[in-house]
Amino acid sequence: NLFTNLATPATPLLTCNLSNPRLDLRTVEARAISDEYRYILERKYAKKRIGNMLPQPSLLLQPRKVATSMAEKEKRRRTQFKCAATDEEGIEDQMRTMTSAENHMGFGAGGGGGARRHMAMLGENPERHETRRYQPNLDFLTLPSTTLWNLVPNKDGVIKLSRKTHGLLATQLRVAAVDKDALVLKTVGLPLISASPINNYRDLRLLGNALDSSKTFAEQRQITLLQPGQSLHIADLGTAKYEVYDTLQKAHELLLKLSHNNAVLREFGFVTKWQSLSQEDKLQRYNKYGSHELNFFVYRRDREFFDQVVVPYLKNKKEKTFMD
Repeated sequence: NLFTNLATPATPLLTCNLSNPRLDLRTVEARAISDEYRYILERKYAKKRIGNMLPQPSLLLQPRKVATSMAEKEKRRRTQFKCAATDEEGIEDQMRTMTSAENHMGFGAGGGGGARRHMAMLGENPERHETRRYQPNLDFLTLPSTTLWNLVPNKDGVIKLSRKTHGLLATQLRVAAVDKDALVLKTVGLPLISASPINNYRDLRLLGNALDSSKTFAEQRQITLLQPGQSLHIADLGTAKYEVYDTLQKAHELLLKLSHNNAVLREFGFVTKWQSLSQEDKLQRYNKYGSHELNFFVYRRDREFFDQVVVPYLKNKKEKTFMD
């Protein structure tokens, strides 16, 4: 210990020789060293070179970013709900004041005017809350009504119509006259034409095409896939209901309705306009929504993009599946 020989008031000063001792070096040839020690010596005296500065490869070909936690989403949702409730309470207070004033002045009789304005300010559709009007069934009529649009009167202000020439075979005529300032509507009764085909009514009773009561029948829903050049025969178009889905957009809208507007299916709506997307947009969509379904869709719809982008991606997957 070097500090034991330091001079103090109680001990005299001592002189010590602190020169470095001579080291005895010897070389041993037959001594075996461990692999770890040999590796350290080789790395220590190896020639220094610049290594690869690229990022190391990863097993994840399509990494996903970490989403926000459920606690943050719940906190944000409560904040938005609180703000919305505060704003709605303020609007309701204002609407109560406006409604009472309107009723006092004679507006919005029965609360209808104030309620409609209230729903309009809250972003709701007032027509949705009204009772649907009854629409009569006029399928028994042989001919539809005749409509003549944009008739211009002559210099005397008169419009002349002929029942035979213009096909006015009904017994009721409704006239609407419009100018820049007003609209006038009037209904006029016409005499009945005995030889008019409008007097013949359609028999909607199932007398001739009635189903056999001794047999059992059931209504069915069928989906028929037609290839180019094929046709479909429908025996009775009067009772059959059919819809043609000849585009990808129509098929996507049908699936949305059947799935009650599924959020994931709605988010994949970009496939309906895949052909119109640019190369940059396609890469961005594929990077975000890459999956077996999208790979199969691109394989059938865009073979060039599949060969350039999807094939190299699948070749570099460590564990391939049946779809790959």
